Amino acid sequence: MPYRYVVKHLISRALGSYMASGLRRLSQDAFWERLEAAKYLSPEQMQKIRQDVEASLLESEAKGINERELLEELVREALVQLLKPKGKE
Repeated sequence: MPYRYVVKHLISRALGSYMASGLRRLSQDAFWERLEAAKYLSPEQMQKIRQDVEASLLESEAKGINERELLEELVREALVQLLKPKGKE
């Protein structure tokens, strides 16, 4: 497997997991209330869609957790190396 593919895959999964986590933590009630007020779908359909979205976000977050942890460790190590005073090993 080419190195570039592995790096892109790792970053993609990690960012997807971060995005899903962020979306889950945002206050989504106003969004769902506006959709319900539009009366395009029945309350049962809205509830089903909301559950499906929540499940999808949870799945995306969980699928990328290992990549997130690896990316965090790589960034942490890179920062340590960049911020290390010159001449100290």
